Amino acid sequence: MNRVPSRFSGGSAYFRLPDSETLDTEGYFKCLNLIKPLFARPDFRDSTPGFYINYIKDPNTPAPKGSLRLSVFSVDGERTRKSIENFVGENSGIKLFHNDVSTELPPEKEKSPEELEPWNCFDATTQIVLDLFNVSGFNWNEFQDLVKSYRFNLLPQGIPAKEVFGSIFETYSKFYKQIKEVALDNEFWEALMSHYPAQSLLPMHMLVNMVLTYDDPRYYLLNANIFKTR
Repeated sequence: MNRVPSRFSGGSAYFRLPDSETLDTEGYFKCLNLIKPLFARPDFRDSTPGFYINYIKDPNTPAPKGSLRLSVFSVDGERTRKSIENFVGENSGIKLFHNDVSTELPPEKEKSPEELEPWNCFDATTQIVLDLFNVSGFNWNEFQDLVKSYRFNLLPQGIPAKEVFGSIFETYSKFYKQIKEVALDNEFWEALMSHYPAQSLLPMHMLVNMVLTYDDPRYYLLNANIFKTR
């Protein structure tokens, strides 16, 4: 659960499919499947203890026309950056069109556990979703429907996310089983359901962004008093 180091270099890499200047949601899921082998590479894994993925289409970023964005928490930014570039060089099915992963050394000042909490939640959510994506016997479309139904219908009723997703994660996610074995699963659920005003993050933010690929306008209009303020 707590994989993000207290000192890290950050940054993001942006991906699309080859010969394309845009990326729609269908293309995002194709990229998600294509990029999964990167995370098993020793050069990436050893230099990048934490990361998260989402679909982004924002004129204020390098991806105004859509992209899969990989954001990293690296202990060796230069090695992380090179591992990404080497992976893309060896895989013609995916294109890296912008890479701002920092090659500078991590800052001397350590981040506090409170500062790291939302990023550890982002990382844990990403690992769980990667476990679920394209796993045998798992219905991804039904899962997307469940995420949307929970975020916009069940959450406002006060139903805990663990009651809805706990058995799914335990059945299909190796990462979730690992954090449960060391009694960190309740910490994950608490973080997932938390509101982090400093980062403008609402409950379920990472799960919604990674699984649904967009933020429904209602996501920002729900009554704030249902959130647990940190």
